Amino acid sequence: MEIQRNFLKLEESRKIVKKLTFTAKKDFFKKASEDGIMTNKKFWKVMKPLMTNKGVLTSNAIIIEENNKLISDEKELVEIFNNHYIYMLKIQWEKSQLA
Repeated sequence: MEIQRNFLKLEESRKIVKKLTFTAKKDFFKKASEDGIMTNKKFWKVMKPLMTNKGVLTSNAIIIEENNKLISDEKELVEIFNNHYIYMLKIQWEKSQLA
C-alpha cells in the first residue's frame, strides 16, 4: 500500500513538473516573439536542444500547439518554424533600418 501511494505521488509530481515546464517554454517563446528580441543565434541555441533525440525516452516526433491545435505533421512544422524564423528576421531588419 505504501509503495502504491508513493508511486501515485511521484506520478502526480511528474505531471506538475511537466505542466510547469510546458508553461515556462510557452511563455518564453511567446514573450520572445512578441518583443522581437530573438536573434538568429539565440533562436537556434534555444531550438536545438528541443529538436535533438538525445536522452529522449519516448517518441522522436516533434509536436507543438498552434492556435489551440496540436501539430505533428512534418510539413506543417517546417512551415511554422520557417514563418517564425522569417518573422524574427523581418523584425531585426526593420529595427536596423530605424537605427
